[in-house]
Amino acid sequence: MNRFRESVPANRPNRRQCMRMIYGVATLTMIPRIALPRDSARLQDSTRAFEKEIEPPDCYARMSLYRCELELIRGRLDRQAVQRSEISVSGAAPREVYFQALTLFGKSERLSFDLTRDVVRMTFESPREIRPADVLEVIDASLHQILKIKSHLGITQECKEPIREAERTPTDVFRSIVQANRQLNLMLETPYAPRDVFQQVNLAVSYCARILAQYPGVERFPPTPDLIDGKIPPDVFRRLLDCFELIRQIEVHLGLTILELSIDENEIQQAVPGDVHDIASLLVSEVAFLHGKLADAKPPRKSVDPGPQTPSKVFQRAGILQQQLQLLLEQVAAGNLADGWQNAQRASNASGRPADDR
Repeated sequence: MNRFRESVPANRPNRRQCMRMIYGVATLTMIPRIALPRDSARLQDSTRAFEKEIEPPDCYARMSLYRCELELIRGRLDRQAVQRSEISVSGAAPREVYFQALTLFGKSERLSFDLTRDVVRMTFESPREIRPADVLEVIDASLHQILKIKSHLGITQECKEPIREAERTPTDVFRSIVQANRQLNLMLETPYAPRDVFQQVNLAVSYCARILAQYPGVERFPPTPDLIDGKIPPDVFRRLLDCFELIRQIEVHLGLTILELSIDENEIQQAVPGDVHDIASLLVSEVAFLHGKLADAKPPRKSVDPGPQTPSKVFQRAGILQQQLQLLLEQVAAGNLADGWQNAQRASNASGRPADDR
């Protein structure tokens, strides 16, 4: 059954009711192929992409095409261009790129709805072992939305996919996707809100609770911190970065690899909910990765729309996640490894290098 479908424009319920998407392993269903617009003959080779092994340079070239097409739309809409330089990051793995690509699709889909009012019913299923081909498929789905917008706006200028650069890495793809996400943040008529970030943080909390269930006597859901009014997106961003550092320490103890982020205070101060959503998605990718290595990796229950939220409430929820990760780090640092994690550590020790999904 083809899971990539678009409905005919019609009278619709509230946009948040019909378009709410949850980016977590438990709720993602991978599409088998991408249905490209009929007028995009230059992209027809993407439907044959899976006949050969896909590598990061292929993903990077496709992202370059995506960003070129997005720039044409930005110019037509006369929207502000992103001024920030690319994020400073190194050592990204396909799993981390994949979850950023899911965020790219969500924002592309939202921009498409803003401008064309077409509803996209599409879900993804995260493979157990994520490869560049999985990333490319999500990028192509995102590009499909951008080409639909381009056609709707009557833009006839074409972009060409650049020549494949063999030296491009997953980190290069990650940076390119983040930069495209930043541009989309400035173009959305329905921008990402605290409720979207809350949903991602809540998914990370659910994954952590599943992991902590492997440790009898350890509290799965620590006490909820006091609500502190007046918090703003940069405050939430900063707390989520603290959570990411805890995850980094956990994965280092397990002999796993994790990307290195370097974000200065000036960058944090510019954070908007869309940026906070991106870092929250990255956190979900990491805790889902850890959860997937458990011997009994039962996914968390499907998340629901939490309703209107404020940065202060998201900050509070992120406080629960921070406590969970601290408890988990204490267990791992003491040598108490959940069932299944021992295998990952043994594999790392046997090979003499960190284990990952590259």
